[in-house]
Amino acid sequence: MKYQEEGLHCHTGHAKRPPFSCPEGYGDEYESYMKSLHEAGLSESTILTRRDKAQALILFLQSRGVEATDAITQADIDAFLMLYINNTIKYREAILCALRSFLGYMYEKGYTLTNLKEGLPHLRVPRNGGIPCTWKKEELVAILDAIDREDPAGKRDYAVLLLTIQSGLRAGDIRNLRMSDIDWNQKKIHLVMGKTGQPIDVPLLDPVGWSIIDYLKNGRPAVSHDHVFVRHRAPFGPLGGSGLGTALRRYIVKAGIDTKGRGHHGLHSLRSTLAGNMLTSGAPLPVISQTLGHQDIKTTEIYLKVDVEHLRRCALDPDAYRAPVAEGGACGA
Repeated sequence: MKYQEEGLHCHTGHAKRPPFSCPEGYGDEYESYMKSLHEAGLSESTILTRRDKAQALILFLQSRGVEATDAITQADIDAFLMLYINNTIKYREAILCALRSFLGYMYEKGYTLTNLKEGLPHLRVPRNGGIPCTWKKEELVAILDAIDREDPAGKRDYAVLLLTIQSGLRAGDIRNLRMSDIDWNQKKIHLVMGKTGQPIDVPLLDPVGWSIIDYLKNGRPAVSHDHVFVRHRAPFGPLGGSGLGTALRRYIVKAGIDTKGRGHHGLHSLRSTLAGNMLTSGAPLPVISQTLGHQDIKTTEIYLKVDVEHLRRCALDPDAYRAPVAEGGACGA
């Protein structure tokens, strides 16, 4: 019926949760908290994470009959945390971080009678405790070959994945890439990273540049948005948060690549692969850090784990360092 009336079919996709409506007993506190996050100059992703967790907590408290912030108890907070008991330790730590921010603010401004922040548990999350997922060269070739480059959406996906493989840009920065960010004359991309708020210049290599041109000329829908990569189902607009990762997983399956035991292999794994390849080729760690847009070189050090060939040189021979044993036993008796 919509197509008959408007000549346009809007894909509804999965059901979305209803817009957040703050309960009356939490309205002033919530609005004040959100204002403080923006005034603190936090990144958009950090603000969204803390907003979502604050909303989840408020709705949970309302479901328990807690109608105002001054009635919140430690038991309520503990019950909320139990909802995430089966999540990964890293995700639980992210929730605790958001709650410390929200509950700490509530106490500082006098909305709560006790500092519930102090009752939150502390989780020890080892820094760089995991091993990043990376891909072999032949696997990357297979993933790119699995894309139908005659299809408009395929042209977009090919350009996106090739850009990620060769530049290491984060998924959020690729989703938010604007036409004005590309300097075709200088063959580079200049943008402000969403995670850090820092500017970065990325070389626009010829294969990437031509793939973007092919998409813009022969695949991209005629929309007024300034975003380079857009949705290919109505309503047309910027890509959603999980669209790029979903596309990558689809091509991994199509390429017949076994991902068992590989850990998380989303779009960020292509960024890890670039770092690993640079290490293997002998690039210094500061150069890799600058390429990836890291503010602290310690963040880049996690990728040392994927450079197996260089790590082999660090292996010690136990026999060469074993102390000689005197006659009569280890104690010389």
